[in-house]
Parts: sequence; structure tokens; C-alpha cells
Amino acid sequence: PGVKGNFKSLLWLLSLNIPLPFANIKNLRSFVALENLAKLVELCIRYEKPINQPLFVSDCYDIGTSDLLEIISRATENNLRLLNVPHQTVRAVSKLFGLSSRLDKLYNSLQVDVEETKRILEWQPTISLEDAIREMVVTSNNVKYTTSK
Repeated sequence: PGVKGNFKSLLWLLSLNIPLPFANIKNLRSFVALENLAKLVELCIRYEKPINQPLFVSDCYDIGTSDLLEIISRATENNLRLLNVPHQTVRAVSKLFGLSSRLDKLYNSLQVDVEETKRILEWQPTISLEDAIREMVVTSNNVKYTTSK
């Protein structure tokens, strides 16, 4: 509950039940469920040897923005309609409204490699991305989403 940023904006956009111009986004993004992050932090605290390197965390399943919208729409029971609008057109419209940086976050990839984290700590995520999103939506059922931060 209380999610912010682009995720909050996506929830709001889906609640409008309008076609969205995101069918042709070809990106991959890493996500991490709060439960998975908390369990990894607990493992790090209990780990007895020094690690001496950064550890990355994700749910080990990278998805694109279009796939994320599908998961959210199933969880919120909103009808998802994606339009295949060229990226240049979406970019031009977003620039008119001062939303270029937010659009970049939707279109760009952002992935982390968690294989070393899994190997060192013998860690695996315990909750899937789809289950985490469903849980977030259920617990925030009474929260109204708007585009303000």
C-alpha cells in the first residue's frame, strides 16, 4: 500500500479503463517483492563470513512493462487494452506534457544479475512477482491512486 512513482501511475492509468499506448515496449526490468528483500536482508545479517562485495536482489524474473501491465490488470481485475503506438509518437506527446523522464523509466530496461547473491547466500525468492503484486493490490484496495507523488 502507498506505492509511489511510475508504479503508482500505472495503477492509476489502469483504473481509468482506457486504451494505453504501451503495446510495443520492448524492455526488461527487475523487480523485488518486499518479502523477498526482507528475507535477503535477514540472511545478510545472519551471514557469518564477510561478503566484501555488493549484492543485488530481485525476484529473479525480469519482465517488460507490457507484461507488468498485464499482471497488474489481472490483480486489479481491470480490462487491459494496449495500443501499438510508435515510440516516437508517444515520446513527442509525453514531451508536450513534460513527462519525458517518466516515459523513459517505462520504456528503458533496468535489470540486475542476482546469480552471485543466490550463490553466496544460497538464497531464492520465496514469493513470485505476480503474487506480490496481487497481495499489494489486495492490501491497497481502499487506496485511491493519483498521479501526484
